[in-house]
Amino acid sequence: MRYLSNKLTQAGLLALTVAVPAVTASGSIVTAEFLPANENNNYGVGGAFFAAQTFPVSQSGVIDEVSILLLPVDDAADRPDSITISIADTVAGVPNAILGSFTVDNPETPVDASFRPPGALYTVDFSGQAVSLLAGETYAWTVSGTGNTISVRGDFPGTYADGQGFESPDNGVSWFTGPIGDSGFVITVVPEPSSLIAFGLGGLLIARPRRSLTNPDDSVLASAAESTSPTGAAA
Repeated sequence: MRYLSNKLTQAGLLALTVAVPAVTASGSIVTAEFLPANENNNYGVGGAFFAAQTFPVSQSGVIDEVSILLLPVDDAADRPDSITISIADTVAGVPNAILGSFTVDNPETPVDASFRPPGALYTVDFSGQAVSLLAGETYAWTVSGTGNTISVRGDFPGTYADGQGFESPDNGVSWFTGPIGDSGFVITVVPEPSSLIAFGLGGLLIARPRRSLTNPDDSVLASAAESTSPTGAAA
């Protein structure tokens, strides 16, 4: 079997295709993202009103950063007192138990005097929350705030086929699809050691040099052919 594999590799009949995920400048990997081409919807978050977006995970790992598309405010004085971004698991596609949260007090949210620009990604460092995501599973991010309202930005009725936007009027106790559409976001992870090992093995397989056609196993195969030939002569 090893001989056959070597020969097929030499003949170019075996190929290994590896999907390489996008890598950020910090070395983390984008595991889920949605950046709407048509930003036509805002959903105000504050007080008891929460926003959420479900998403599938393509790469297992520990969350590094979470970025949410927000509508810039027209004046720094209108910024919220705090923003809390959370990651939750899902049940039947609906946000469920919180796995980790990060709250920013007096956040420096995007500011633009025109009040009509496209959204801007607001990024928080989630690395200290030790939240692990598993490839193939569906999770949700949630956003809440205190003080002035901040708006998550996206499209309506929603073009993100892999997930669903949700709203909650009661501090995340119940969730509804409502008029929220889909909201923009980017989630990055640092792959766990097992994932890194898998990538490493893939690289070794790709980089493995081809053996020459004078394979050391050729003599063994020839000897076996001689011993099994009905005439006792080499083929």
